Amino acid sequence: MRVNKLITTEIKEENLEWYMKLLDKSYNECITILQQKYGEVRDDYFKQKSYERFLKGEIKKIGKGNYSRAKEGLECHHIFENKYICISNQEAIEEFGYPYELQKKENLVYCDICEHFILHTLITKETNGEFGDGGNEEYLKPKINDWFIEGKVPKPEWMKECIRRAALSTRQAASLLKKSNDMLKDIEEKRRREFSAKLKNMSLEEYDDLLKKEEEERINLARKRDLRMKTEFDKEYPKLKKLNITYNTSRDKILNILYNQKYNENYPDLKAFKSAMINIVRQDLIKLLNDSQPI
Repeated sequence: MRVNKLITTEIKEENLEWYMKLLDKSYNECITILQQKYGEVRDDYFKQKSYERFLKGEIKKIGKGNYSRAKEGLECHHIFENKYICISNQEAIEEFGYPYELQKKENLVYCDICEHFILHTLITKETNGEFGDGGNEEYLKPKINDWFIEGKVPKPEWMKECIRRAALSTRQAASLLKKSNDMLKDIEEKRRREFSAKLKNMSLEEYDDLLKKEEEERINLARKRDLRMKTEFDKEYPKLKKLNITYNTSRDKILNILYNQKYNENYPDLKAFKSAMINIVRQDLIKLLNDSQPI
């Protein structure tokens, strides 16, 4: 079981079990559990006066609060990321004018790297992909893959501490990512359809209607093809209809009937007969069976 060389503590199944159980919770339940686990956040994410001055265009950078527990391997998550995008991003703050309320410590929660990933998975699931997915795809999932599956060691000490705290083996990390992917597969499929619809300059509803019509057309063509091939087969091999042999009957079934009707006395058993017929193509077996039937 491969693990990142930074992890010196014993890898236990309890680590993975904890994360898997969190994935089974609702987003709000998970927030409550993590608040109880780590306690309240120490400070607001941004300093209020600095935040207000930034929104007024008086300064170019917002001063951060003293909330960080990065040295303990913990990250800080904005609870309202299930309602707003990029709450900690200054460009988004400037563009959307987010209220300072979102940055207050009571609207933050501590989490380790995997718990942070789980929070975003739950947001993505509960908002049907409207929120949460960007943080996972661009920030959290790549870290889990690099640190725990690829075994890459980052330079910043706080990132190394994140690895030590989560302490997942390669197998455990892969299991966590798989469960998340399975939970979101319907949303991923919807996203693919939306992208394809955009390429065709269609709405999702129009694109889904197009897919439905194309599928109905494929089914109708397959039915017509099946009827044509069945008609041609029955015409060429009229004696086989009573045996319920069609153009797509398996080679194995044809051999069974041939053996039982004609060759059971010539070979010690069915296996020997099939072995003897191994080089005879299916089409020749069909002709042989048809010719062997009484008029």
